Amino acid sequence: MIITVDEVNSILQISGKDDAISDIIPFAESHGMDYCKNYFHVEDQTIEGTGISFSAVDKKITNENQNFLSEDSYYYQAGLYIHVQNSVLNDGIFLIKSVSGNELVVDDNETLSDEDVGALITLDLAKIPKGFKMALAKYVGFLLRGMSSDLQSESIGDYSYQLKPSENILSQYFSGYRKIGVI
Repeated sequence: MIITVDEVNSILQISGKDDAISDIIPFAESHGMDYCKNYFHVEDQTIEGTGISFSAVDKKITNENQNFLSEDSYYYQAGLYIHVQNSVLNDGIFLIKSVSGNELVVDDNETLSDEDVGALITLDLAKIPKGFKMALAKYVGFLLRGMSSDLQSESIGDYSYQLKPSENILSQYFSGYRKIGVI
């Protein structure tokens, strides 16, 4: 998870809507990341292998084949994010709480599912800009208010209205973080 309910509440200066915010955050993060096509990966900090497992109770990601503190992966540290791809149950972005040897412990707010070694899993280190978190919080606020603020035009006669395309809505929040794909 990139942003927490407490962070959204703090940025938007709201309270009393924790359950709704909690439900909206995964959708907002997915929408924002898909729109941006940018996962903020740290260059040359990718680990890939079949020896990666996940523990729900311990909130640990274990790599049997590589030490997260080795010379090749010395950037893995608390406060940064790990982007998990190609797992069966744990794809997503997780905040790193601590690193020791071949284990990463994710933040207490994160949810992992038990998953044994076997699949070819990719772990990319990610550094999420603070501005992106601010944009996410504002987008969560927009979704919390509903689509009413999405109104572009309205007619009174036979009553008609037109909504902005969702692409325009997302660009209002995330355009500065969009990565242009090269074909």
